Amino acid sequence: MDIQLRVVSSILVLVGLITLVMVLRRFGVVNEEQGHLFSTPVTRVTLPAWIFVSLARSVLHWEYAILALVMLLAELASLVLAWLAGRQLRLAAPQQGALLLTAGFGSSALLGYALISQVYADNVHAIAEAVVISELGVGPALFTLGTMIALYYGSEDHAIQGRMVEALRFFRSLIFLSVVAGLLWSTLGLPTDVAYVRILFQALDVPGSANTFLVALTVGVLLHFQGLKAGFTWSCWSWTSS
Repeated sequence: MDIQLRVVSSILVLVGLITLVMVLRRFGVVNEEQGHLFSTPVTRVTLPAWIFVSLARSVLHWEYAILALVMLLAELASLVLAWLAGRQLRLAAPQQGALLLTAGFGSSALLGYALISQVYADNVHAIAEAVVISELGVGPALFTLGTMIALYYGSEDHAIQGRMVEALRFFRSLIFLSVVAGLLWSTLGLPTDVAYVRILFQALDVPGSANTFLVALTVGVLLHFQGLKAGFTWSCWSWTSS
């Protein structure tokens, strides 16, 4: 199948799942309070399992590290430009912090990985490349520098010790540990298709394959369009009154 067609069809599948969950929420089958119930297994079970088996089964290349470095440099350049823009606009501290975070960082942990797993379902090397770029090129900077930016501009407590403790939490998360474990497994050339090891990977495949569905559940129960509706109404009013 052509790559463009795979991307479009994968997006349609995700949008369809999310829309279905929103319809179920509308009829009371699921509710917004269950968002945490769905998101916790994603970050602590399905996503770590998916990341580990994807990395462990792939053959890693040093070019992946170069791509991760390029991503990191792009984030730093965006932060500098956003900081300069904020200074020129004389933004208040919370606004400056929000501008820096939105300009410098992103995350593929939810819809990004779900889309990649659909587009490249049988290509573990493409998935591994995406995981390395995201988790090494974005993750450490987001959860260290990003956390410190958020705490600095959004909190009155500027104690360096408190900021460092919060920033280093990422390196104890199951997502980061699964990245390290998967990279080590692949680098050391450990087997993935022999006896008891096969059973382990088959067991991890089960929660890993559920990641896309749980992501759709999480997004579907939490997604609202009130802000977009209000913005559209205000735009129409401004246009008609001008």
